[in-house]
Amino acid sequence: MHDLCRKLKRRLASAAGETLVETLAAILVAALSVTLLVGGVNAAAQIDRAAQTADDDFYADLTAAEGQVEASAAITVTVTAQSESFTAEIDANLYGGEGDLRAYARQEREGGTAP
Repeated sequence: MHDLCRKLKRRLASAAGETLVETLAAILVAALSVTLLVGGVNAAAQIDRAAQTADDDFYADLTAAEGQVEASAAITVTVTAQSESFTAEIDANLYGGEGDLRAYARQEREGGTAP
């Protein structure tokens, strides 16, 4: 028992171990790391939401353009050949959403044939 008390006193009197300043510095580094991690996760979530919205808009436009369900406008397309002096105007329907993705289809005449 006496030997155990002596070892305990020696260990308590020892200068080995971490000081309060070292412990506080380690806690500060850990807190900053967690803060940066949470900020990175938040930024990634915002980027993911923006990408999902853009993806949904693209596929909505693509479906409207490929499906050609309802024309958004009747237009006239002018075709000009560069090698010859040839110009033709073709009546067409415009399909697609508000984005840059569009599809054109030649309008059919009343008899069911294209002009």
